[in-house]
Amino acid sequence: MKKSIDDLLDLLQQGIREVLEGEQYCEYLKVMARFPSYSMKNTMLIYQQCPQATMVAGYQTWSRIFGRHVKRGEKGIRILAPYTYKSKDRDDPDGEPVTRTGFRSISVFDISQTEGRALPLPPKAELLEGGCDLFEQARICLEKLTGFSIVCRPLEPDCNGQTFYTRQSIELQEDLDEAHRFKTMLHECAHALMHAFQTQDEQPAGYLGELAAKAELREAEAESVCFVVCSALDIDCSGYSFPYIARWTGQSRLRPQSLERISKTASQMIEALAPLRSDNKERSGATGLAEKEILETGSSAG
Repeated sequence: MKKSIDDLLDLLQQGIREVLEGEQYCEYLKVMARFPSYSMKNTMLIYQQCPQATMVAGYQTWSRIFGRHVKRGEKGIRILAPYTYKSKDRDDPDGEPVTRTGFRSISVFDISQTEGRALPLPPKAELLEGGCDLFEQARICLEKLTGFSIVCRPLEPDCNGQTFYTRQSIELQEDLDEAHRFKTMLHECAHALMHAFQTQDEQPAGYLGELAAKAELREAEAESVCFVVCSALDIDCSGYSFPYIARWTGQSRLRPQSLERISKTASQMIEALAPLRSDNKERSGATGLAEKEILETGSSAG
């Protein structure tokens, strides 16, 4: 390949920085900064009650700050809110009251349960358009590399692909143009190679533990691998990858631990797909894409 993996990772981070420094994204981040932050326990409570939740706030916060109101009949997501109170020590009834912290149950609501003034959105990730004559051969190579079966079928709207670690299966949205389905296949295979540790009974320690707890880090890793491998095949997916990673991380730099893992996994996948690169160059001298234009459409996964 013309550029080394390190060169491509530098290009990736530069592209993410440019997205984050853009006016549209800065406005989006200003609004997101006004959303309440929640503890790990409350994050888990939110997930258990409303797995699809993306932006969560209380009834008054939605109304007063964001100009939105909760739809009639919506059920609140119950979380624990701290409060302070004064109390005397039982062992020292004559002493001064001590400030203590308690917790009470309150309701919050996801943005999908509200309506009203629109919130600013980050730049859209642009779907790749057109065909890709590498797809079927690449699927065989990647199934062998990952040990996961790869199938195309109708999925939920806004879901381009999904990985099932326990049954070792990857599903791709069959309605996507083949070029973007190919890109999504790389993304999901990166998940399969990097994140299957989540099925282990024991909670992993260190950075793997952080990865297990933070979907945004896993998504940034998988899409970064995808960008590097696509670039090695002369496929430009920057219009999708840069905004996608920026949206998930909210940072201009990828973590050092992630860069190591991305480089290693991308190398594995590039090596597995090496026969396709040489075959494709001999056959067409092109990239393997029937069209490399970008379709201006957003998506929320891979």
